[in-house]
Amino acid sequence: YTASDEEVAEKIEDIRRQEADLVPVEDEGAGEADYVVVDLQRLDDATGAAILGEREEDVAFFLDDERLRDELRAKLLGKQAGDAFRVELPHEGHDHEAPPSGLLDLSGQAHPAHAHTHAYQVTIKDVKRRELPELDEDFVDEVTKGQFDDVAAFREEVARQLEKVWQDRSRDYLQGQIVERMLELHPIPVPPSVVETFLEGFVEDIKRRNDGELPEGIDVRAFREANRDEAEKQARWMLVRDKVVEEEGLEVSEEELDAYFENEAEGSEQLNADLLRRFYKQMDMLGQLQERLLSEKVYDVLADRFDVVEKDRETVERELEEKERDAAPLAETPVSPLIISGE
Repeated sequence: YTASDEEVAEKIEDIRRQEADLVPVEDEGAGEADYVVVDLQRLDDATGAAILGEREEDVAFFLDDERLRDELRAKLLGKQAGDAFRVELPHEGHDHEAPPSGLLDLSGQAHPAHAHTHAYQVTIKDVKRRELPELDEDFVDEVTKGQFDDVAAFREEVARQLEKVWQDRSRDYLQGQIVERMLELHPIPVPPSVVETFLEGFVEDIKRRNDGELPEGIDVRAFREANRDEAEKQARWMLVRDKVVEEEGLEVSEEELDAYFENEAEGSEQLNADLLRRFYKQMDMLGQLQERLLSEKVYDVLADRFDVVEKDRETVERELEEKERDAAPLAETPVSPLIISGE
């Protein structure tokens, strides 16, 4: 993949938008890319009266956020600070779970026409517009923290970063395909105790993502059963991976760890390799890092043994989309991403 001039220009425009100043919009309605601040008040669906305790103030967002509900965006366009309006929005969850923040559905999911709705009073408090910075040497120096001060060099770096993203995605995709093929070739049994260990790891992962607590209402037994096949799959891959490590005599040397820390600290003014290593050691993360680097070696060994067919970006994107559609019914069940990373 080679980044086109158009893609580079679009990425730089995104960076300029992120760094833009917000200036008040006066005597003009909100535009398609403007920033708005609103107060939200949930209304009783039957009487239209405000519901006490279900008000949220100073909710801010950009109207060009594609995740924003279309119903809300349509009502806000052209409105000014001080305007207020009522809006009906699809409601997710149970009727007794309707916080005002539910007004902003940033999930990007489509809602059926018959979906249940709740009413809200929306009061616009502020409307601002992005004032984009000039693309000049001062801007480049600021956003790159002094790494670049030349616009042309900055464009080259942006292109390199875009290409690196696709290189990383390509590698992840290849590693995922290697795992799938190896499990097809080696249908080895997995002790139930190992599967249970992986399932417990999934549950602990949910706790870590929720401040050490399980989300309210989660059915742990149902969650474990829904993820049992995935746990068995990951357990099987662990056994295959460990066998490759054993047969190939793979290990991660201190020199390779040093090289990793040097690479990670490159270009940073605050970090160096020694400081980064001490941090990993203090956080008891050296073992995890060694396992990750060891997994990379396993993938490299196996990639050399397969006939790898190269595909263009469009083909891979299409295949990924098809795979995501096929997996959509399982999307609501979070699992630990061990298969691709090998961590």
